Amino acid sequence: MTLKNIKKNHYYAHYLSKEEFEKVVKSGKRAFITYQYSLIIEPIEYFDRFSFYGYILEPSEEQADFLIFDTNQNWRYVSNSSLRSRTYAMDYYDKIPGAFTYDGVTFFKLTEIRPMPGNEAQFFFRQTVTLYTFEKDNIFMIMPFGNKELNAFYENNIRNFLRDKASLKVIRADDFADNDVIIDTIMSQIEKAEIILCEITVCNKNVFFEIGYARGMDKEMIFISQKSYELKFFDVNHIRRIEYEINRPVVFQERLLDTIKSIRNRIK
Repeated sequence: MTLKNIKKNHYYAHYLSKEEFEKVVKSGKRAFITYQYSLIIEPIEYFDRFSFYGYILEPSEEQADFLIFDTNQNWRYVSNSSLRSRTYAMDYYDKIPGAFTYDGVTFFKLTEIRPMPGNEAQFFFRQTVTLYTFEKDNIFMIMPFGNKELNAFYENNIRNFLRDKASLKVIRADDFADNDVIIDTIMSQIEKAEIILCEITVCNKNVFFEIGYARGMDKEMIFISQKSYELKFFDVNHIRRIEYEINRPVVFQERLLDTIKSIRNRIK
């Protein structure tokens, strides 16, 4: 099957059965799809960056799937298609958790099949998991921006130190001057980062949000805080962290570099 003549807002996709999906998630590695894509998905409206509704089409005819619904909302297919390409609806009806994918990295579950006039059906999707590939040597820094003392420590003893000693690129959300929505930039940078570095001495709602998002993405995270500083908004008793003193950065730098090396040796 070739990708020619596909409309701009149509995407070739494949449905993975429960067994296939679980195998990919367990491996944590991209699903290198060697078989032909069996479906085309046409998004109609996005509710947020994780969910949308649209139609499922047949690659051969690019005709929308048509279902007949009875008064009890049971359905049967009008058209004759291969059993393989129809597994998604059967699994949905039987509450078996499979997943769709465009690229072998991002996976969507079918959350609802909604009957429409004329026996047409709309399909609702939500992202269920993404096997994020990171950019090597890229570290994203989570911290508040308004504290001059923390900013100076970050510039001199984190960003510049890791650049000079380990050729690592450390970035924060305020490094970007694009006119996009800043929350989208933050999410994108968290997703792409090899490691997330979190300064939790002084937390605000943005720090909480970014930490929560990184946790949800199962990112590798390193927490740091000032020694002998009362952490008012964060229960860190269960979190391993590196403590530092503003005027004695050398010990902190050594521990930070050792921690990064340990993480990279573990995940490589």
